[in-house]
Amino acid sequence: MFKVDYLENKIKAAAYEIHAEVNQMYDNRPYGYHLDMVANFVKEYISEDNEHYMGVIFGAYFHDTIEDARLTYNNVMELAKMYLDDEDALIGTEIVYALTNEKGRTRAERANDKYYNDICNTPYAPLVKMADRMANMSYSIEKGSTMANVYRKELPHFIEAITKNNKNLKDIFDDNKDIVKKGFNDKQFPLLIKYISSNKPLSIQVHPNNDFALKYEN
Repeated sequence: MFKVDYLENKIKAAAYEIHAEVNQMYDNRPYGYHLDMVANFVKEYISEDNEHYMGVIFGAYFHDTIEDARLTYNNVMELAKMYLDDEDALIGTEIVYALTNEKGRTRAERANDKYYNDICNTPYAPLVKMADRMANMSYSIEKGSTMANVYRKELPHFIEAITKNNKNLKDIFDDNKDIVKKGFNDKQFPLLIKYISSNKPLSIQVHPNNDFALKYEN
């Protein structure tokens, strides 16, 4: 137990430092806030008795280091081997690599079919990706962020894509349905009504729907 806690704290501190070095924040918080949310979610569904527990925890804390902190696959592997044996270092690094978005101009292009296929074919990566999405959803809902609507809209496709090879992940989603359900009560429903009275003709303003905005304006 002591060894597990010691290694986890070392991994956590290293991930914190990497994101701090590139000045990455999570909203107005240190990025470690998000990393803790992801790791804590993962720990609800994987036991410390699992032989690859530390590899998965490494993947949870380092999951954004290639995409956001400009590390390479080899950088991540070198760091993983500082804390883990070769097998767990490979598992953790492969999780990080799988969760790194593809190139693309839009969210759909960056998280395309290849992206989700790679996640589904990488051991433990679907769990970490699920944890990442649930962390982002719960935070955006709590803060009333506009991203909450984006996550809600993407959710059916996300669940289908992430559970392709692991139907057990649907049970995790079922365990956390409250994250989705509590998003908008009557006071939060994103509808703004304006009454306009004018004695002069007004110009017509056309606003794009969500599909058009996400595709062309990201």
